[in-house]
Amino acid sequence: EEQHESFIGLPTPALAIAVGSIAWATSEGTIALNPSHILAISIVGAWLLISPLRMFSLKFKGFSAREPKNRLRYTFLLLSLAILIIGGAGTAWCIILLYIIISILMNLFGSKTNKTE
Repeated sequence: EEQHESFIGLPTPALAIAVGSIAWATSEGTIALNPSHILAISIVGAWLLISPLRMFSLKFKGFSAREPKNRLRYTFLLLSLAILIIGGAGTAWCIILLYIIISILMNLFGSKTNKTE
């Protein structure tokens, strides 16, 4: 099955960005992690990579803001930009967390067509 409109599981680059950002934030002292936090992030991250959860794609077929999928993409990109401007590179993990939360909400409350694409 080709994955044009969504991905099955968390894309590997997204997890890499989250982990790198967490490491950056930890080295700057903006967040503090103990070994149990690192273990939990590793387990949840590994599960998300292989999970059946559909994650929305940022691939555009057209750029019209009237298209509901594009509205979601534009909203996500604007929120991501705001997070980066306010918090800097060390907050990129927040963007990935937002991506995961939006994808979960789409799976829970989205139409059946979202789930079968």
